[in-house]
Amino acid sequence: MLTYAYQCCRRNKGAAGTDGQTFDDIELKHIGELYAIEAEIRGSPADARLAVRKTRTVPLMQSLYDWIQAQRKILSRHSDTAKAFAYMLKQWDALNLYCSSGWTEIDNNIAENALRGVALGRKNWLFAGSDEGGERAAIR
Repeated sequence: MLTYAYQCCRRNKGAAGTDGQTFDDIELKHIGELYAIEAEIRGSPADARLAVRKTRTVPLMQSLYDWIQAQRKILSRHSDTAKAFAYMLKQWDALNLYCSSGWTEIDNNIAENALRGVALGRKNWLFAGSDEGGERAAIR
């Protein structure tokens, strides 16, 4: 099952909203609340996680969606912030995927962190210097 990382949706450039707060502040507050809910339910059984997501996460996601739609009416569609919001709305179904399952994580950070060592090693081992250096660097 594919889940999109919420970090990818934070591509705003700090434009100011109507009340003086930046769009980053408001959007990050919403996303931070989503991650706080996930931190509370991490390690719980899947059915308990799903119940919490349906009662707390889904309404928060709907309020974020409504806020983005309201801001898009105010913004120039050529602004970086409007483009970031358009990207987020294009990914909306994927962003909400985890709300319908107790098994799915909010993002794929766990998998990315597990693979980070392999990616760093691959880059480091590229320049072993020679075949003999590669043999020494190889994991046996």
